[in-house]
Amino acid sequence: MKEVIPISEQQAKAKLVELQGAKVSYAWRGHGSAIFLELGELTQSKRGNNPSGDQTIMIEWSWRLENRDSILLGSWSDPDEIERFPELLVGTNIKKIDFFSRIPELEISLSKDLWLLTFMTEKAYPEWSIRLKNGQWLYYDEGSFKIETTSA
Repeated sequence: MKEVIPISEQQAKAKLVELQGAKVSYAWRGHGSAIFLELGELTQSKRGNNPSGDQTIMIEWSWRLENRDSILLGSWSDPDEIERFPELLVGTNIKKIDFFSRIPELEISLSKDLWLLTFMTEKAYPEWSIRLKNGQWLYYDEGSFKIETTSA
């Protein structure tokens, strides 16, 4: 059974702390420009899909990857360019992850002087979610942060 619990921004920020220092062990592209970062120890999928990390960051669309001087690529880049993102991110570590903007977007500071940012441009809410070590998902929707848990 799925349960969705609204939480405060302060509670959401406290959840982000567990991701600091985490290693990007695997990165993959989903449908369209969706990207996934698998953090920490990997578990192979029983169905032959992509492995899962201890934590996962999912960004559905409207994102960009920056270095100190420029935007390297983003969700509107040529699809062949988007395919480069795993080689750029695997092996980096999360230095800091935080929210910015009135409608919370993610700013992920990574080693190797890289930054991954979300920025929804459609009439909706940001399209990011984070699976925490305890299996809960953190996301923002309908004006508040939410934690989603699944129980048998």
